[in-house]
Amino acid sequence: MFSRLRSRFLLLIACILVLPLGAQEAKRAKYVFLLIGDGMGVNQRYLAEQMLRYTSGDPKRQLVMNQLPVQGLTTTYSANSVITDSAAAGTALACGVKTNNGKIGVLPDGTAAVSIAEQAKQAGMRVGIITSVSIDHATPAVFYAHEGGRNSYYEIAASLPKSGFDFFGGGKSLGDQPNYRRNRPSVVDLATAKGYRLIDSLAGLQAATPGTPVWAYSPVVDGAAAIPYEIDKTEGIIPLADFATQGIRLLDNPNGFFVMIEGGRIDWACHVNDPMTAAIETQAFDRVVEIACAFQRQHPDDTLIVVTADHETGGMSFGSTFTGYAFHPEPLAAQTVSYEKLVGYASRYRKENTPYFDVSTELRQLLGLEVLNHWENELLRNALEMTKVAPADRHYDWAQLERYGKNEPLAVACLKIVSSRAGLGWGTFAHTGTPVQTSAIGVGAERFADLYDNTELCNRMRELMGLPKP
Repeated sequence: MFSRLRSRFLLLIACILVLPLGAQEAKRAKYVFLLIGDGMGVNQRYLAEQMLRYTSGDPKRQLVMNQLPVQGLTTTYSANSVITDSAAAGTALACGVKTNNGKIGVLPDGTAAVSIAEQAKQAGMRVGIITSVSIDHATPAVFYAHEGGRNSYYEIAASLPKSGFDFFGGGKSLGDQPNYRRNRPSVVDLATAKGYRLIDSLAGLQAATPGTPVWAYSPVVDGAAAIPYEIDKTEGIIPLADFATQGIRLLDNPNGFFVMIEGGRIDWACHVNDPMTAAIETQAFDRVVEIACAFQRQHPDDTLIVVTADHETGGMSFGSTFTGYAFHPEPLAAQTVSYEKLVGYASRYRKENTPYFDVSTELRQLLGLEVLNHWENELLRNALEMTKVAPADRHYDWAQLERYGKNEPLAVACLKIVSSRAGLGWGTFAHTGTPVQTSAIGVGAERFADLYDNTELCNRMRELMGLPKP
């Protein structure tokens, strides 16, 4: 009898001791960061880290995202293809459902899907959307818009002020450009009418105070309304890290917040197989991860950070026929301009009919290449011949499509030389269907340690935030 009472007493004590642990495991994520590197596969992360080690002189240097305690893999397929686009992958990450490529925040049949950001706002949290590309591009759009086509930029942008989200930051609106707006009301005017404060300077952003919804964008953007590439060192931009710092400051409040921050131009660089530009954009995105982790250290019991990608772009691989088992960072570090800048040089060569010797001399200086071998010279000569044909008059055969895609031939040829010298390979100018790496730290981070689908990533975040699955 005494033995049975003693056993029950010990069991009761054990249950009492376990209760606080259970309560701690169930703690709600109050401050939530979803950080998305668009097109950022495992090798994009690894390349950025290798170049960070080389340029810093520290062979053990790591990206902050690669140091997070939890690492997992996430599948990315869409409802109608094993190879997703950003609209379908973004919808999965934002809404926890599969949809067809090209659709923004809707199911394949067009039914609107509720995003985790919309739920967070309804639950009384502040919400922020930040990106280095246009604010109405696919990945940011899926958190606040619901459209059957990702190219409906005006309709997407017009949904921004209707969302009531507290902070938008980064690129401008592509939908507000004349070819998409088509004499309809300006999206800026629509946002102003809804009470948004429009800010286009870092000083103005730093002076903003919480409580008024803000739409802040870089005063300098490219033709696609995106923040220019960091490698091009454009004067007057507001970098992604500054938008993150100020956005967090404005979102911070006792009810918590949800913020999505996208490094969108990693994808764009990989679409044209531009290695060093992609590495630098990934490093810039990693500075945002570092900023988020600094916040997490101040709020360790309430913060969740999840770092992932919507898909991989370019089929980047380490290994080249020309370099065997060697990797050479020197050619990458010598690259001083992006594909986008190289396109500008190619356009000038076409207009001025610049001879090959002058072209190769200038390009070697831009890319840090002292001497070109026979194969490299032939590659540039052939590309220059195509470049001097007006884009509308070009006819690509199979080999040319495989070599250049539909991109500017001379610019792609330059980057092929840099990649091959470094020991990098590229499989496509499009997306791939490979799983991507996901990293996490904070409340419930262990939930992201295994292999899971991108829809599951969203739904696990919902659970940790105390939000229902719609």
